[in-house]
Amino acid sequence: MEMYREVFMDVVDEDRPLAEKLLREMTQLEYVGDFISEETQLLEFAVFGLILMDRLVRNFEDKQDGWKNMLILHEMIECAENIYLPDPRIVRRNSARKAAEARHKENRDFKREVIAYYTAHQREFKSMDAAAEAIVSKVKLVPVTFRTVRDWIGEHRKQLQSARKA
Repeated sequence: MEMYREVFMDVVDEDRPLAEKLLREMTQLEYVGDFISEETQLLEFAVFGLILMDRLVRNFEDKQDGWKNMLILHEMIECAENIYLPDPRIVRRNSARKAAEARHKENRDFKREVIAYYTAHQREFKSMDAAAEAIVSKVKLVPVTFRTVRDWIGEHRKQLQSARKA
């Protein structure tokens, strides 16, 4: 964090050795950056943008490499947008996934209860059908159908031991 303050203050000064050094490093093709966090990355882009804006203004006054710096600045803005503005499709997908998780949370909780009960009382039942029937009608552990409970128990048993190893 302190390094960025120094570079920022360097941009304000006339000499600008730190700012020019960072600018040279970031405009090299092999520069990837040692980003510790998003905050650090954002700071680096912000400082870089300030340096380029400063150079852009100075170079337009001198009619030197203004267009080159403007193109570099535009590329940096696009790069920052790609990092900090997510693709709308990804946002929609993530929000749909979260909504589905919320919708089905109750079912997953029911399934956990059924599996926990079945695991604790497995020896009492002669078959998975008998266990499902007991859970649905006698115990009334969860408000789901026989078929659903039977499927959950079947999935649980398959996870414990595959058909090949039986």
